[in-house]
Amino acid sequence: MIIYQPEDELLELDELNPVEKYKRLRTQLIKPQRELQFEESELDVGELSLIALYVIDKVIKKELDVKYNYYIQDDMSVKFLLNNNLGYELQSKQFLKYLIRVDDAKLIYRFTCAKKFEVNNERTKQLRINSWGRQYIDDQHLLNKYSNDVEKMTLCFSNYLKENRSIYVELTELLLQPITSSISYDITQRNQFLDIKLLS
Repeated sequence: MIIYQPEDELLELDELNPVEKYKRLRTQLIKPQRELQFEESELDVGELSLIALYVIDKVIKKELDVKYNYYIQDDMSVKFLLNNNLGYELQSKQFLKYLIRVDDAKLIYRFTCAKKFEVNNERTKQLRINSWGRQYIDDQHLLNKYSNDVEKMTLCFSNYLKENRSIYVELTELLLQPITSSISYDITQRNQFLDIKLLS
């Protein structure tokens, strides 16, 4: 999705680093509410999506004792963790509106799945947090701002990974091999059992 900006604003945005760019972009969003009874509390799905990517990366590295920066397959893997954290289903359009802004600011790596993985749906993305995303989390003190969400998401994904540990171990090992058509098939077979899928 390309978000068109007036020419001068587009050029100005291009000169900003990713942290400053997202701070500008997020002001353009109409923030949805958690639920009617929480009207005073606006939900920033973009920042929470960034936290979710941070948590997934951290838990994988800790629980599987790996250092590699794995990608997540499909935006919906991130949405799965957010839904479990929030306790209700985010609308896909609402979620993607925020995630695309985070991507536009370049706080994450997000692109169509690499062809070597032979993912049938060309609309499916692979994504992960990058160093600018981590910088934004630090600068905006998001780990403190969303401390309850961080704790809940960490517990949720840690438990989910433990329940599916054997699949994740096999998957992460496969993803470090040269990706042949046969390996790609094996990766797809494992990912189909997971709500939070991985790529490399």
